[in-house]
Amino acid sequence: MEFKYRTKRLENYCPIEIFTAKYVDVPQFTGYCKECPQYGKRWSCPPHAFDVMKFWKSFNTVHIIGTKIILGKAMRGITYSTPGAADFLTAAFDTEKEKLLKLVWRLEKKNPGSIGLSAGLCDLCEKCAREEGKPCRQPARMRYLVESVGGNVADVSKDLLGTEIQWMVNDKIPDYYMLICALLMK
Repeated sequence: MEFKYRTKRLENYCPIEIFTAKYVDVPQFTGYCKECPQYGKRWSCPPHAFDVMKFWKSFNTVHIIGTKIILGKAMRGITYSTPGAADFLTAAFDTEKEKLLKLVWRLEKKNPGSIGLSAGLCDLCEKCAREEGKPCRQPARMRYLVESVGGNVADVSKDLLGTEIQWMVNDKIPDYYMLICALLMK
């Protein structure tokens, strides 16, 4: 069985006041983060040593960038436990996440004072220095996750990118996945 995928880039802009009012709920998403085994173990994840709402409000505009990973026909209707499926999806996510992160870094250079938010956990280092009580080894490259600073990517995807996020249910792989990052601009 040959697994394939294609991607579609989706983008939109939103004023920060509207975005934070509609799509940011720091207590709710910090609560979700607490359920993750990476909570407090990566510098990209909560708890953060700064006021997250002040962080958001230090910007004027949010540039939302999504990658829709559209899975090929061989993936339709199969389960995550199908031989090769998990490895394929992990490789696809890693590839597309890296592309998004590199795009964010390029956009930051073109927009002075901006900062990107990542689609997914920071994995720049094999083991995060936070677990050892040390500062981030790559602070110039590390980016917080949209969710880790309270962003509701499901609503953002639906409302601002016109695409509802599909979730895996009972081990069944959906037709597509969404990776969402952002560029916060001054």
